[in-house]
Amino acid sequence: MYSKLKEQLESKRYYAALKTMEQLENTYIPRVSQYRFCQIMAETLPKLREEIKEISMSDLKDFLESIRKHSDKIGETAMKQAQQHRTFNSAVQKQASMGYAKPLYTLNGRTPTQHNGLSSEEGADEEDDTDEEVLTAQDLVDFSPVYRCLHIYTVLGDRETFENYYRKQRKKQARLVLQPQSNMHETVEGYRKYFNQIVGFFVVRTTSCTQRRVW
Repeated sequence: MYSKLKEQLESKRYYAALKTMEQLENTYIPRVSQYRFCQIMAETLPKLREEIKEISMSDLKDFLESIRKHSDKIGETAMKQAQQHRTFNSAVQKQASMGYAKPLYTLNGRTPTQHNGLSSEEGADEEDDTDEEVLTAQDLVDFSPVYRCLHIYTVLGDRETFENYYRKQRKKQARLVLQPQSNMHETVEGYRKYFNQIVGFFVVRTTSCTQRRVW
């Protein structure tokens, strides 16, 4: 069981390692507590728990710093995605009003169908060349550091510390995002970046709230 714990720690499977520690403390170590090795092991486990907490918190801080730096890109992607959905819905409504039985387009590409003997792809090659699949904003953000830290702090009975820290840091980021740069009004690009950052912030917030109700 101890070798299993070492393997989990080496492979950075910290949540599983915490569960293994519980088994060692509650089931295995009490059976052989007379041995010096087991006594040393029992003394080591609390230190290992603290190390895991520190590692998970460090990963969380890296995550928060990353989304702060890339909120502009996240917002830009989210707005492209929204525009793509609007274009798609408009095309579907237009096709429905014209009596098409099936949509001629899918969200990220075309679905060839026959209508009056013509394929929907005919005469549309030039437009196809400009079509590209737009990633969702969620595709750009890996939330695993948040959930991993949440799970670890929950198992260790310290979830409140995690939630308070996460909320505090996100509120700081919100203030920074909503504060416009002094030279923003000088260029259109300045406005674009400002609004993209705001959108990016709320995309991250909405996604994390929806999935874990953390924020």
